[in-house]
Amino acid sequence: MEPIMFGVSGMGLYSIGASASVSAAASTATATAAVTTAATVATGTAPFWAPAAAVTCAVVGIAALTKAIVDLTGSDKELQNGAILGTGAFGRVTYHSEGGRRFALKSIDHKILQVRKMEGSIAVERRALEMCGESPFVVKYFGQTVTSATTVLIMECLEDLTMAYNRLQLWGHEASVKMHAACVAEGLSFLHQKGVIHRDIKPRNLLLDTQSCTPGICKIADFGSAKLGNRALTFVGTVEYMAPERVRRDDYGTAADWWSLGCVVYELLLGQKMFAGAIEEVHASIINFDPANLPRMCSSAPEFFIRELCVEEPSQRLPMGSGIRGIRQHCWYCGFQWPKLANQEHSPIQLPKLALHRHHNDQTRGLPKVGCGSAEACKEQVACSKATAKFLGRVLKTPQLQSDM
Repeated sequence: MEPIMFGVSGMGLYSIGASASVSAAASTATATAAVTTAATVATGTAPFWAPAAAVTCAVVGIAALTKAIVDLTGSDKELQNGAILGTGAFGRVTYHSEGGRRFALKSIDHKILQVRKMEGSIAVERRALEMCGESPFVVKYFGQTVTSATTVLIMECLEDLTMAYNRLQLWGHEASVKMHAACVAEGLSFLHQKGVIHRDIKPRNLLLDTQSCTPGICKIADFGSAKLGNRALTFVGTVEYMAPERVRRDDYGTAADWWSLGCVVYELLLGQKMFAGAIEEVHASIINFDPANLPRMCSSAPEFFIRELCVEEPSQRLPMGSGIRGIRQHCWYCGFQWPKLANQEHSPIQLPKLALHRHHNDQTRGLPKVGCGSAEACKEQVACSKATAKFLGRVLKTPQLQSDM
């Protein structure tokens, strides 16, 4: 079984809530230091990311990647069922694997929600996941199980985009950024048509699907800050990716998500956040932002793309007048095969050459050479579907699934 890197974010789908105990927090800090040290040794530089979870795993490639990317921290067997993948403000996320399928179990503590008067947030998140589950660009949700103390949301376990870009040295790789931005744009368009504002679009809330028949698809995750409706006023999310109207505490709509996408594209292309520093500095920078002051990029098309997303006036942002068509027809996407992306038939991305890391026994451990849409990959999916049904039937206590066991 190939290793996997799990998404982690402060308020995210995969790192909900504060540690359930002091010991859990301590183990998380230890794991964070270990993973950071391993990455520093392997690459020669300290990574700018700071994973906030006990992750003992590696990353896998995107698109039709067949180069071997070796696990930095040892065998994927170290990642056992029940391993804590993330902690945050409302609970924790644990890992479960059964029948060749990986699941993310997000446990939300009811007491913490009551203290913060956010009891309704679970229903909103679950409803948003259910409403948007038909999109191939949204993380898959299987169901929930509820006890008196917690609610557990069960989702697919995918790869964190930020960490994948670090390991695969994809920062600034325009073809990859264009592909993943297209996925997010399609996903946002679907969300907005369903009446959902995400409100926390950022690299750590975007995950790569490297396990399906069409590897490389980028999916939107973490609906913990989502809003059902077309307008909102609540100040939630991550400040560095907030649109000016949100920073000013004005009411806002779906245009705020498109501003965030512009910030994401900037970060993926340049390897640094568009807005950084102390909160007050970030607020001032966002409010006073002038797209004309963007740094010059290797080509003008992505620069224009970011400028047109990060316009101060919400109604003037790129897709607001013409919808997703405005994105598809932008000069940056000239020649891009949108129909193939929608049908998950996209072509492989030509990745930069990578230096292989070595295992402790100096044996190169590679990924299965399974291309996009290959019969081998699809066969593996079918083989694990029955085991998946058994697991969900047992955990969710779903009669129709249990009857197949």
